[in-house]
Amino acid sequence: MPKAMLITARGTKKEIELDDAFFSEHTHEGLIHEAVRRYRASLRQGTHSTKVRSEVRGGGRKPWRQKGTGRARAGTIRSPLWKGGGVVFGPHPKDYSFDMPRKQRRKSLAASLTYKVEKGEFVVVESDKFKEPKTKVAVELLNKTGLSGKKLAIAALRDEEALIKSFKNLSDVKVVDAEGLNPYLVLNNEIFVITRKALERLREVLT
Repeated sequence: MPKAMLITARGTKKEIELDDAFFSEHTHEGLIHEAVRRYRASLRQGTHSTKVRSEVRGGGRKPWRQKGTGRARAGTIRSPLWKGGGVVFGPHPKDYSFDMPRKQRRKSLAASLTYKVEKGEFVVVESDKFKEPKTKVAVELLNKTGLSGKKLAIAALRDEEALIKSFKNLSDVKVVDAEGLNPYLVLNNEIFVITRKALERLREVLT
């Protein structure tokens, strides 16, 4: 049965057993890659744009007459051949996002969590002791548990405000919404930390 480290707000550590049905998903690299690519694609704004020759201002008059000048024929100064002219095959606004079936999304998330557990980079934290937001308490907790200086991602529920506000000012810690979790947020860190309440909620959703 898979196991993980549980830490309290006081910094005490103990080992707990995890749900075998939940943390036994095969690490499907191709599926995880697709889920990560989907998440990163959704972050792209896609606002890049260039103007074609019909959109560039000016160029309504023929630069010189058709014959007799010794120069090449030209109908407009906004031709792509001219400096300041239109752009051929340039980028235009585009939506890069794409979707995945719900079952595949859930399976990829479970697989990424299983990978973190197998690597020993999965930590559960008790949030009940965080009665009020205090960054000092968060720093002391990281120092006591040996997590200080490491790149962390902490997944918490929205109603765990005291814990969220305690950690969100730390530069090495990224606080994420547990209900919007995806493989990229799980894997893009050294240690993945999740609150006990968020873990129970996640297990209900995925199983």
